[in-house]
Amino acid sequence: MKKLIKTQHKAKAGGVSGYDCHAGYLYYYDGKRIETEHFIHQELIWQVMHFKDGINKKIMGKLIDLMQFALSTYSRILAVRIDIKCYLESQNNKPISDFFRHLIPKLKRKYGNGVYYAWVREQGEESQCPHYHAVIFFNGHKIQHPSKVINLIRNDIEQNPYLGYYCPENCYYKIKRNNTEEQQSLIYRLSYLAKNKSKSTQAQRGCSKKVTLL
Repeated sequence: MKKLIKTQHKAKAGGVSGYDCHAGYLYYYDGKRIETEHFIHQELIWQVMHFKDGINKKIMGKLIDLMQFALSTYSRILAVRIDIKCYLESQNNKPISDFFRHLIPKLKRKYGNGVYYAWVREQGEESQCPHYHAVIFFNGHKIQHPSKVINLIRNDIEQNPYLGYYCPENCYYKIKRNNTEEQQSLIYRLSYLAKNKSKSTQAQRGCSKKVTLL
């Protein structure tokens, strides 16, 4: 995905009607317009992906909070997107929970304690097997490219008979604490995790900086 231009605006007083609602689009640098939606969080307007079924506001808010928590700890962070498919017809999320429970300590030993992650479960109407979209945040002063992380994750999943791995295109973002443009680009990308489509009411969403649930 090409770098996106920021369209974040400080919210005005007086309720939703007081917000600047003229920032309804993100633009590629080549001028191509992308339809977006406003997402208001902590008095800031962010641009998120537009979906027919909308997005889950709770998940989106948690994802932004997690990014901001990481940036409050480190002035630079690296965010890595991964997708994981479960080959089991599972009504719970034990396979993905077990996977992250073993993965995160390995990452912390290699890159320090500042490793935070979130995942969401999705399941198509015709599939009995769930899949997961995830993001992992790292201290950007210790790691600036995800190649070694991706290889570690891929190796772990290849040894797990219940899970499959897919690396999305342009899977990582380098974000600085005071760079709103970079943060907006990541939030736009992460809003895919918050889409309502393919999420049942029973689907759990995991988010962890201290192993908590969304």
